Amino acid sequence: EPQRPKLQLQPRTKPTDEEKKDEMSEEDVKRKTANDVKEYLAIRDIEEGVQSIEALPEKNRASFVDALIAAVLDKKQDQVEDAGKLLGTLRERSVLDETMLSEGFKAQLTYLDDTSMDAPSAYSFMAQLLVAAQFGREQIDSMGEVMEGEGLKPPKERLLAKVDDLSLIHI
Repeated sequence: EPQRPKLQLQPRTKPTDEEKKDEMSEEDVKRKTANDVKEYLAIRDIEEGVQSIEALPEKNRASFVDALIAAVLDKKQDQVEDAGKLLGTLRERSVLDETMLSEGFKAQLTYLDDTSMDAPSAYSFMAQLLVAAQFGREQIDSMGEVMEGEGLKPPKERLLAKVDDLSLIHI
C-alpha cells in the first residue's frame, strides 16, 4: 500500500507585540482606553499613562485623548491638571502628534457648549487641556470651528476667551 508523504509543518510563530497591538478590535480599544483613563486618573503616574498609550495602535490613540478629555471635563481642577500633564508629556515625547491630538479633542469640542450645561467649568477646563497639549491660539481657533451652540457669545469665542485668560496668567 502506498505511503503518504509526511506532512512538513512550519514552526508556529507567535505574533510580535507590535502585531498584537495592531490586531485590537474596536471593542478592545474602547475597553482598554476606558480602563487606562480610569487607572491614570486614580494613580496619576505619568510614566504609566505614557506606557498605556504606547500600547495602543497609533490609529487608535486619538480615542484615548477623547476618553481622557471626556472623563475630566466634569471633574475637579487637579484631575484636569493631571490630564493636561499627561497630554503635554505625550506631545513632547512624540507619542501623540498634532493630528492625533486634534482628532482626540474634536468630539469634545463639538459638544462643549452642551457639556457646559452640566459642567460649568467645561470651557475653562477645555482651554487648560488645549494649552497643556501645546496647541497655540491659532490652532485652537481653527479647531473651534467644529463647536456647536448658540448664545450671546458663540462657543468658540467663549473658549478663546478662556485660552486668552490662561495666557495672561502664564506671562
